[in-house]
Amino acid sequence: MTDTRAFARRPLPAAFWASAGLVAAVCAAIVRTPLFDRAPDMGAFGVTFDLCVTIPVLYYFLVVRRGAHPATLIPVFGGGMVLARFLVPRGHQEFLHSLAPLASVLEIVLLAVVFTRVRRVSRALRAADAADPVEKIRLACEGIFGPGRMTGFLSAEVAILWFALFSWRRPRPAEGVTFYRASGWPTVLGVLFLLIAGEGFGAHVLLSKWSVHAAWTFTALDAYSVLWLLGDFQALRLRPATFDGEVLRLRLGMRWSARIDASNIPSVTRLSPGEFPKTRDTLRFSMLDEPRYAIAFREPVPFRGIAGLERKVRAVGVLPDDPAAFEELFADFLS
Repeated sequence: MTDTRAFARRPLPAAFWASAGLVAAVCAAIVRTPLFDRAPDMGAFGVTFDLCVTIPVLYYFLVVRRGAHPATLIPVFGGGMVLARFLVPRGHQEFLHSLAPLASVLEIVLLAVVFTRVRRVSRALRAADAADPVEKIRLACEGIFGPGRMTGFLSAEVAILWFALFSWRRPRPAEGVTFYRASGWPTVLGVLFLLIAGEGFGAHVLLSKWSVHAAWTFTALDAYSVLWLLGDFQALRLRPATFDGEVLRLRLGMRWSARIDASNIPSVTRLSPGEFPKTRDTLRFSMLDEPRYAIAFREPVPFRGIAGLERKVRAVGVLPDDPAAFEELFADFLS
């Protein structure tokens, strides 16, 4: 069997980039010619077809047949639709709109492929962070698409949806320390939901007088915002920081996470309000308030952020929900 993970780490073939770039350039040129103005409907159909069908076909023959996972065709198709939305005049996007249901189906297929891969990864990995759903989803996405910023973005979106939709029966871990309740984040979240509901209803009614499609698009974006906030809250609740004496797994939900060896932690200090510095090499795990403790590192630690972001950090300021549990966890380092 072809090792799709090994393939995905290699750059896409130059032949695909050259051919896809040529197709896109020709399409961009066509919509600006007088010929397009003479037959805009036919021209719009041709441009949309080339961007959404021809480029994915090229990708299939030049990339998928060389070993890439077939599911990688779906983002290529989505990218073609985005490009067509920018290039084709709005009054001639009928064919593009007819492809929208197919795009929705393909998004569901992509999520199904990722979740299937997650199950395989779950069976294969039984060590370290194997119990962490975020790690499983990241490894599953890298197994399909290879590592990279876009893979990080996709795995973060899938993880947020998993937390929002499928994590509610999971009890909060008995061990570990979280960093969201002390800042009153649950209350803030409740207020945000009320604001989204009120603003969303008013905007829907107002927009529906101008465009029903725009009204429902806006409402769908509001619904997704609610899902995102719910997923973020569940990640904050279900991904506590843990320390076994040798390795600290420091997490702020989906926002930031890192694995730190105990030998790289010289001290954990108590802080006064305003004492923790705001610099590029520090992070705050304190949501809305000032941190009460600082965890310092001898060597900079790479923290993985949402959507594949990475940041090297020398110290983290934290506001634990349970200060007593936090001090017990770091009793050997506290000063």
